[in-house]
Amino acid sequence: MSQNPITVEADETVETAAQRLLKHRVSCLPVVTKDGKVSGIVSWRDLLRVYLPPPSA
Repeated sequence: MSQNPITVEADETVETAAQRLLKHRVSCLPVVTKDGKVSGIVSWRDLLRVYLPPPSA
């Protein structure tokens, strides 16, 4: 576990999260609230789901 993890705040944009993943070369980011509590995790796969249509069956 990192002492200073790379995070994204819950009210930041999807674009910000994507840029942060690329900049820091990480595969997921903890999502934190304004008071620093973890509310979830966003991964590169989550971002792909936002940007790409679902595959056809």
